[in-house]
Order: sequence, then C-alpha cells, then structure tokens
Amino acid sequence: MRAELTTSSGRRAIGELLDGMAERPQGVMFANDQMAVGALPELEHRGFRVPEDLAVTGFDGISVTRLIRPALTTVRQPMQELGRQAVDLLIARLTGRQHEPESRLLQVSVVRRASCGCPGASMT
Repeated sequence: MRAELTTSSGRRAIGELLDGMAERPQGVMFANDQMAVGALPELEHRGFRVPEDLAVTGFDGISVTRLIRPALTTVRQPMQELGRQAVDLLIARLTGRQHEPESRLLQVSVVRRASCGCPGASMT
C-alpha cells in the first residue's frame, strides 16, 4: 500500500477520522501541509470552524500555508538543508565513502498561525 500525502487524501482522512470517532478531537496534525490544506474544506462542509471547533496543524512549511484561510499552523522543516544533506549522503554512498545507513537530525520550527487558535498566532 502506498501512502498518499495529497490534498485529496487529507480530505478523505479527516472524513474517516471524524466518522470513526465517538468523541470529536480538539485538534489534528497532518503528516504534511498538503493534507491539512485538503482537510479544511471537508471540515467546513461538515460544519466545523477552524480553530474554534478544531485546531489544525500541518508539517513542512510550504508557502501556501500562509495564503489559505485560516492561515495554517505548520512545523517548518529546513527544506534546503534537508536536500543538501541528502545529496551529500547519496554522493558518499555512491563513491564508497559511506556504507552504513546514517541518521541525521535537523532542527524544525513551529509557525503558529490562525488554524491552531493559539494566543499570539500570526494571521499570515
């Protein structure tokens, strides 16, 4: 089974989550921002107000998150650094300098916007 991390899968996922729960959650965090963006119309269709009824957060920090309404809270990852380190690891593997798998930890940051309902959250 292949995981889809798209706007349409976010819409489906929030529908399945809400249909399968007896008690509504206070908030949801999606695997990426695209899924969170896709969930917003489904929540509106079901009569939920974000963030008043349900807080929504994504993960990635893509630019569209500040353009939608409500602006989406997200965990921003350092995409350029992630790409740079991935290429470095690939080159090391291809040239024989690195054989064992390696884990690296990169710093992320939380960008609080309107969708979380947090005091002091940015509207953009």
